[in-house]
Amino acid sequence: MLAAFALVLALVLCARHLHSFHVREAKKRIEHVTGLTFTPGSRLTNYHYEEGLDAALRLRAIVPVAELSDFLHNTAFRLEALKPGKDYLTYGGPSWWQPYSHGDYRSGEDTRDPAQCYRILIALEDPESAVVYVEWFEVY
Repeated sequence: MLAAFALVLALVLCARHLHSFHVREAKKRIEHVTGLTFTPGSRLTNYHYEEGLDAALRLRAIVPVAELSDFLHNTAFRLEALKPGKDYLTYGGPSWWQPYSHGDYRSGEDTRDPAQCYRILIALEDPESAVVYVEWFEVY
């Protein structure tokens, strides 16, 4: 019985380690593609990345409001410049992609690179933590 428990515990710890590795690698890729900086308090909750000719990324993250400026620092987005209630992101997608389910949000689009579409929506209903949705894809 003790050996079975030890095996189950080892498998759980191994799965957690693999999940942590997967999340770290995903964050590195996301930071490289988008310029976002995952701050110590930020948490990547969902993402989908497609490689290839038409690379595309969608992500959802929870970021402490106090860390939003640092999270956005290496992007063209600034919280104060984002527009309240403006619809930039596309509808549809995975079940976790619900950017317009929030009542208080700001959003924007970075149009500096004509070969890319880069959009963001930040839901600010919780005074402590923001829900951040990002959509990025290549345009050919």
